[in-house]
Amino acid sequence: LRSMIAALNLGLAERATVLGGIGPGGLYSEFGSSDAFKQKNKSRQYEPVTSELRDTIVEFWKVSRSDPLRMKVAIRAGVRAAYDHLVATLSNPRVDAGARVVLLGLLVSFGEKDCVPVVLGSIEPGEPEAVQAAAIDVLQRFESTEITERLLAVYPEMSPTLRSVTRTALLSRPTSARVFLNLVDAKELDAQEIPIDQLRRIALHEDEELDRLVSKHWGKIQAATPEEKLATMRRYDNDLKTSGDAGRGKELFTKHCASCHRLFGEGNQVGPDLTDTNLTDRTVLLRNIVDPSAIIRREYMNYILATSSGRVLTGLIAEQNAASLTLLDAENKRTTIPRGEIAELRESLVSLMPENLLDTLAPQEIRDLFSYLQSQGSKSPSVDLGR
Repeated sequence: LRSMIAALNLGLAERATVLGGIGPGGLYSEFGSSDAFKQKNKSRQYEPVTSELRDTIVEFWKVSRSDPLRMKVAIRAGVRAAYDHLVATLSNPRVDAGARVVLLGLLVSFGEKDCVPVVLGSIEPGEPEAVQAAAIDVLQRFESTEITERLLAVYPEMSPTLRSVTRTALLSRPTSARVFLNLVDAKELDAQEIPIDQLRRIALHEDEELDRLVSKHWGKIQAATPEEKLATMRRYDNDLKTSGDAGRGKELFTKHCASCHRLFGEGNQVGPDLTDTNLTDRTVLLRNIVDPSAIIRREYMNYILATSSGRVLTGLIAEQNAASLTLLDAENKRTTIPRGEIAELRESLVSLMPENLLDTLAPQEIRDLFSYLQSQGSKSPSVDLGR
């Protein structure tokens, strides 16, 4: 029964969107040209769900009103009572944190503006971090002065992880990005707290005032020239002539690299698995770290996605079907966007991996990291990394 409900959910989801635009990447291979995803200004007209099917879905839902899958199907079928139940359940203080995270996940896809007050209550200080992060994901759907003001009000009390999630949300829209950068300009927020890779997303808005504020406080954040990258590689190569501590290097790998890369079963796979890559050749390793955009393998192509509401996201295409597309960003976070909300999708010439990865490390830390990587690399075949 559950598999039947899941199939019905997918069918309703795909029926609600334009089926064109999957391209060869969706049906015949894992990845396809970005041209396949460019949205057309067309929409298909569908007859409403039949009353018989809707009645059946309502009965399925009533058997277990708080079951996420049943709620999802009912909401897709236009059962308003299911959506109202979702919002009402989320506002119930007796619902545990795990259930609230799941409910907020449903609102990422189905939330309407009337859910915003309830969701804002979930970012209050003292709420579990997972609940706050899920609530921020929902709030990103909407452009609202109220949302921007509330996020910035609680921002100082957030953990570093939640601050990063909040910055991503605020900087993804030009209006909220302008408010955020004006606070930096007024010295109410610390400019040094914001990593360069998040600032580079601001350029995607193509807004002169935003670019001026970024330049004023952070200077040039564009990619370094080939000559500058070569000079950087030579400097690091000179530093690496002294050996490091592989044990400390492993700790640094876990902290700075494992969020995206896996090595001998440890870490995530946003980027290539390093187990079978060339880690013994220091020149190759330096090139891949200092200039990650030089070679980008097709399966790790970074994409820029703009929604019809003005939001801009970047990431790898992790999943796609006729109903939606899921991006995976450098923080190993997945964001699913319904195809009907995608205004533009294009390949980025810039790797998801930041260029300045080593800039935050002291020379001895870099030696330690390379000592660990190269000691592990001696156990692997010599294969170039190539993102």
